[in-house]
Amino acid sequence: MHIILMIVGAVVVYLLLKRIYQKNWNRHLSCDISFSASNAVCGDTVELVEVVTNYKKLPLPIIHLKFQADNALIFKDGSENTKTTDSTYRDDVFSLFMDQRITRRIPVTCTQRGVYGVRNIELIFNGLFMDDVSVYKVKSISSLTVYPDPYLYEDMDILYSRVLGLVERNSLINPDPFAFRQIREYEINDPMNTINWKASARSGSLMVNQFNETTCQEVCILLNLEPEGMLVYNRLSEASISIAAGIAETLLDSGISVGILSNGRDYDTEENIFIHPEGDAAHIKNIDTGLARINLSAGQDEFVSMIKSYTDDFTRQIFDNENNTEMLYILISQNSRSEIVDTFNSIIGKDADNIFIVPHFRDKEINLDSCNGTVIPWEVTHNAKG
Repeated sequence: MHIILMIVGAVVVYLLLKRIYQKNWNRHLSCDISFSASNAVCGDTVELVEVVTNYKKLPLPIIHLKFQADNALIFKDGSENTKTTDSTYRDDVFSLFMDQRITRRIPVTCTQRGVYGVRNIELIFNGLFMDDVSVYKVKSISSLTVYPDPYLYEDMDILYSRVLGLVERNSLINPDPFAFRQIREYEINDPMNTINWKASARSGSLMVNQFNETTCQEVCILLNLEPEGMLVYNRLSEASISIAAGIAETLLDSGISVGILSNGRDYDTEENIFIHPEGDAAHIKNIDTGLARINLSAGQDEFVSMIKSYTDDFTRQIFDNENNTEMLYILISQNSRSEIVDTFNSIIGKDADNIFIVPHFRDKEINLDSCNGTVIPWEVTHNAKG
């Protein structure tokens, strides 16, 4: 009789606890997944922060936190919780007592430019007695913008010496009253955009660039990501984006205004990337963000059609060149078919100072004698993703 009562009592307790947990396991249970930084540069390591909170008087022995991330984000804490196929799938286990919060920080390496987040976040509870499965879906709005790895000055000294030399020569032919004069110590009335951060770091005090007057040379980077044929090589497109980032960074460091027009489409709006030219140091963030947000999977408008959609007065229409300063154009395009060359010629006229950069693989021959500008072939190495 006592054994029967014990069995009945155990069954009652089991059913009662099972009922309580079924109704209340996700009550006052929260989960937040975010990145330790809102932006990074390709190759950087940031932290993915997992915060799971159980604000109730009911312990949760085992909770599975599952989510999906892009496989361009490499988790550095081992592979026991990670499965990678077309995406990366995580399964992290938490054990939560009453009124407890657990925070975990997982190092993540950013291997590709882009905009990333976590998706399909689920908290899964298998029941107090591991005989039931309950799922609680969680939304996350956190995202990480990974800037392109710029091809910097030391990697392209011939190109940059040519670009900067052209700008300097143009300013001598057409005297630029915004010409650089000297570096001096910062004064309280100096605008922030004249601070020379590199000189300040060397001297230990704020230093500013001093100019003669108030206009500047402007450079327009035309970034064409349209492939040349049926085969699409993302490696060439990514190299084109990195070249644009490197050129923009170096020219901005030299006090030159830079703008970008590209037929690459934004991740969210799917509109072409257009960044108005500015010359202050903070502008590089605008450019890096715009380049990071290019979604190659969304396709591209035809470059020639995009240019023709604007008025003939290209500079004044697109870049609102109110001061009528001379614009130097740099076209970066893996596609060098004749229609694109003709369109570039229509923009630059007979001015050979403008530059056409052609990213290409080693086995392609570049012959653009019909281009009025200066043609610079840019060899790109193959890799597994090219």
